[in-house]
Amino acid sequence: MNLWTLSLKKMLKLQTWSLSLLLSFWACQAQKSNTNQSQNQKAVDCTYSIKEGIAGRVLWREGNWMPAPDAPERNAPGIARDIYIYELTTDAQTEKEETFYTAIHSRLIAKTRSDANGCFEVALPPGRYSLFVKEADGWFANRFDGEGHIQPVEVKAGEVSKLELVVDYKAAY
Repeated sequence: MNLWTLSLKKMLKLQTWSLSLLLSFWACQAQKSNTNQSQNQKAVDCTYSIKEGIAGRVLWREGNWMPAPDAPERNAPGIARDIYIYELTTDAQTEKEETFYTAIHSRLIAKTRSDANGCFEVALPPGRYSLFVKEADGWFANRFDGEGHIQPVEVKAGEVSKLELVVDYKAAY
């Protein structure tokens, strides 16, 4: 190879590397901008009227949620979603494809919908229940107890069990 060909190859390699670096920086800035928009929502206090049952918020997380020492405090925005309350359910009572449940073979107890802030409430008698959030691809749940129950919640007599349902299948931790 002559000197000209060698210099041209080095120059092309440097340009490719520079372009990759620039694209990576641009993608990080775009992700940071999108993430900050959705994560810097003000915390919402929901008000509830029920005396016994389940109440809480449905929150949306996507993008980078990796903890960092210099990262600002983030609040996931609330979202409107249908919430299905089943009798306490185990994995063996469901069918699942990757992230989403496609069938739930336990008894449906109630269904409710969260408002635009993610707030929801449903009056229920004392008992143990499993909650699923309906998404386009199926039902979503991401909490389990040590006994294999999916997103378990216990309602005690005369009490409201409060919880956050975090829909985070598009988030990275």
